[in-house]
Parts: sequence; structure tokens; C-alpha cells
Amino acid sequence: MAEIRIHPSRDQFHILKDFQRVPVAVSQKISLPPVWPLSLWEESTPYFLISESLREQGPYSLYSYVAVPEKPNVYFTGEDIGSSYQTTLYELSSIENLSHCMNPKVEGLPPFQGGYWCLLSYELTPLLEPYIKRKIKLSTFPALILLEINQFLAYAHKDQRLFLVDANDPGPSFPLKERYDQRIKVLLSRLDLIKKFLTKEVKIGKHKNKMEYKPLTRREDFLSKVEYIRDLIKGGECIQVVLSQRFRILSSHRPIEVYMRLRAQDPTPYCTFSKFNDFYLIAASPEMLVRHEKGLVISRPIAGTRPRSGHTFEDLFLAESLLKDPKELSEHMMLVDLARNDLGRICVPGTVKLSRLAGIEQYHKVVHIVSEVTGKALSNIGPLDLIRATFPAGTVTGAPKIRAMEIIEEVEELPRGPYAGAFGFISYDGLLDLGITIRSAFGSKEEMYVQAGAGIVIDSIPANEYQETLSKARSLFKAFQGGEDGVCPQK
Repeated sequence: MAEIRIHPSRDQFHILKDFQRVPVAVSQKISLPPVWPLSLWEESTPYFLISESLREQGPYSLYSYVAVPEKPNVYFTGEDIGSSYQTTLYELSSIENLSHCMNPKVEGLPPFQGGYWCLLSYELTPLLEPYIKRKIKLSTFPALILLEINQFLAYAHKDQRLFLVDANDPGPSFPLKERYDQRIKVLLSRLDLIKKFLTKEVKIGKHKNKMEYKPLTRREDFLSKVEYIRDLIKGGECIQVVLSQRFRILSSHRPIEVYMRLRAQDPTPYCTFSKFNDFYLIAASPEMLVRHEKGLVISRPIAGTRPRSGHTFEDLFLAESLLKDPKELSEHMMLVDLARNDLGRICVPGTVKLSRLAGIEQYHKVVHIVSEVTGKALSNIGPLDLIRATFPAGTVTGAPKIRAMEIIEEVEELPRGPYAGAFGFISYDGLLDLGITIRSAFGSKEEMYVQAGAGIVIDSIPANEYQETLSKARSLFKAFQGGEDGVCPQK
């Protein structure tokens, strides 16, 4: 039997005892099956979270987290359908205040060691960007969801190590026995039970179920909107606008089954299954909004897309043609510049740089152009500053960002809801890691929605832009219909 490790040791905990929150954990090396038997667990609780990074992308990747949180804080936009904007802003500020505690990072634990998981919907924009002149539409979907995650399991795919983590430290006023010994004892008592549960192998079948999807925008209307935006661009109103459309999905699959298929067919850096009573979010997003740890801020804009052919040599040719396409490259560079400007608002002058320019990344149904922008954060920067500077991403709005968002409000009939927002972790020790909510589905068990967009520029061909939205949504359609079984994180 593999050795059980305790993190931190009692002596190490004693060194850290003056901090307000010190996480403790037990871990053991164990090989878990490709698909975990989480369905019954999810079904038995009103709130459930899976958050995963299933594609190699630095030291934060190839980890899975599972939590059954307490009742989440859920906020809507507008007093008529929920809490007011001011209440929502107050809750965002509470995250900011928490971040100043700067709790320690315990060596040997996964990157996330306790804190918040959050969902930021696109309709939070007026709180974060007060210069928008057009009124943002009210949405029946939550504008903000905050989950405090203090007890959870984590799995390191590279090392095949399972962690049970407790970040619910009662604090320095309590004796060491209560803060350390008792918490470790409880975790050890749960480890065998969790292992037995997770090692039951299950399969997600390849059979196809009934699935219907309906575009909520007529094709001819979408094409007309592309032409209208092109006219605005010709008139100097903007350079690019990301126009999206929504699809209604009716499927006999349970949402967690859809998620298991999606993560199997398209392992990405930002995967999540989130359940809040009858509201579900499923995502396998390739794109980071912003990450911050130890003073380093990172953004990874994705712009430039081609549908994959399914054949290796053809895909190589498509990737090469994408990098040689002047329209795609100019669009990508414009959004890279926008990301640099966003980071420039929160970073030390002269430190913002391109650490990667116009690389190619392949996903299940599409190939993308990806760059990486980094900078050294100003000393007084907190989570809310990072979100204000980067949210929403230019890759889902356009440029200039504010004017593009105003045009989106004009031409898109429906509020975007979770689409084009962000989700991820804000931890007690200062780590912030948010992905953009694309390649996602949201809604209830009976009816879910998928949304996808295309960047409209002056020389856009309307039919091609319409087709791009379908290409981006296709992996979701396949997951709802039925897909591969098993999942293998991509290195």
C-alpha cells in the first residue's frame, strides 16, 4: 500500500500557527479510473462543483478538484429580479478584503488550497466598467455566484496523487491540538472511504441519445447583423465586434453525463461542472482570462480559429494556413495589444511583455492562434483590481472594448448571462486563476443553452462568421448527443 503523507508536518504547522488560515491535508498515491463515479454523489446534494485543468499549461495544470460546498451566495442584476448591483459589488469587495489576509501556501499541496470559486456573468460589466453608455440588459441567470471552498478533494494527474484538503482552520486563538491533530484525524478517517468510492470504474457509453438544438437567432438575421457591424467599422466606430448567437438544447442526458463526455472529448485548461439547485454550468474552456500569483500576472488571448478536419496532415495544413491568413493575424495582434493594455493598468510600467506570440493550439473541433502576455503586478493590486482591468476579455467583446460592448448590447437581443464571463478560483493565499466562459452550456436540467461568437472585422464574410459560431459550438452539441468514454489529460 502506498505511503500516506500528511501536509504540513506538525512541526511545519507550528511555524505557520500565527496565520489565520493554514490548510492541512492527507494524500496517497493512487491510480484512478478515467471516469469517476460522481453521478450519485452529485445527485444527492443541491450544490456540487468539479473544477479541472486537463491540458498541460504550466504548474497549475493537470489537477482536478471536487467539492460539495455550503449554500452559495448567488446574486442577480437589478433589484426587480434579485439583489441590487450595490449588494453584488459589496460581495465582490469582500473577496478583496479577504485577499489582504495573505495566508501561507503549504508546500506539497495542489495550487488551490482553499478560498473561493466564482462565476462572473457578462452582466457584471456595468459594475466593473462604468464608462459603458448603453444599459446592460437584465438577465434571469445569476450575475455572480460565490462558493467558499474549505473542504475538498484534489487529484494530481501527473503524480497520480489523491489529496483530501481541509482549509477550515479555526484560527490562532484555538489550541494546536484542535487546529492540527483533530483535523488530520478526520481526514485520515475519510481517506479509505473516498478511495473506495472513486476507484469504482464506470463508463460513459458511446450510444447516441435524442438531442435537439435550435438557434435562437435566424441565420439571415445573423448575416444582417454582420453587415451592420461592418458598416459601423467602415464608419470608424470600432475595429472589431464579437457577435454571438445562442442555441437552445433539449437532451435526455443528465448535465453531469454531458460534462463527462465533454471533458473526455475535449480536455482543456478550464473545465467545470457546477450545480446550484436547478442551475447548471458546464464548460471546457481553452482560454484564460487572467492568472495572478506571487506578483506575476498572465493573460493568454485566443483569436483566430479554423475547424479541424479530423485528419492529421490536413490539420497541419489548416494550422499553417491560419498563421498565414492576414485577416486572422491582424485580428489576433489587435487583441494581443488589447490584452497588453489591460495588463498595463495593473502592472509595473515597463514589465508587460509578450512571452509567447501567435502559437498554435489544437482542440477537439477547432485549432486556435494563442499568445501569452505577462507583467509584474503593482504592489497594491488585489483580486478586484485584476478583474476590473481584464473583464470581460477583449477576445469576447472586440476593440475598442467599451464601444464594442455598446454595439453588442445594441445588436444581440438576449443578455449573454454566463457566456463571455469568467469562472475559477480566488484563493486565501493570493492565487487568482480565471478562465473565460466559452465552450460552455448553462441552464436547467430540462433546458440548457450554448452560445458561441465570431469576431467581425471590416473584411468579414457573413456566411463564414456564421459558420465559425457553429464550429465553436459543435463540441457541445456532440457532448449532448453522445461522445467518447474515458478522459486522458493532454500533456
